[in-house]
Amino acid sequence: WAMTAHVAYPAIDPDLPATLSAKVIDEVIRREIGFDGVLLSDDVCMAALEGDMSWRANSALAAGCDAVLHCNGNTAETRAVLEAAPLVTAEARRRLTAAAAWAA
Repeated sequence: WAMTAHVAYPAIDPDLPATLSAKVIDEVIRREIGFDGVLLSDDVCMAALEGDMSWRANSALAAGCDAVLHCNGNTAETRAVLEAAPLVTAEARRRLTAAAAWAA
């Protein structure tokens, strides 16, 4: 298990924070480092991210996060995150299953 951070790495991606960057997640974390475990976003409620909750959730998942953390307890925002990304991808399911088997 690992979690992204909403930090900027302008030498890797001059436009997006790490949580929303496929360059950081796919190219660096997955390929260069070789991490194949479950990757969580940092809390999408944090002020470091722009856009509404749906956009933030979709962007984190599209960048390669396996799951999105929404931590402030606001029901409307939680609903927006769930509606933006209701399904677990096949890759995320594989990683989650492997993590559960390892922990058993």
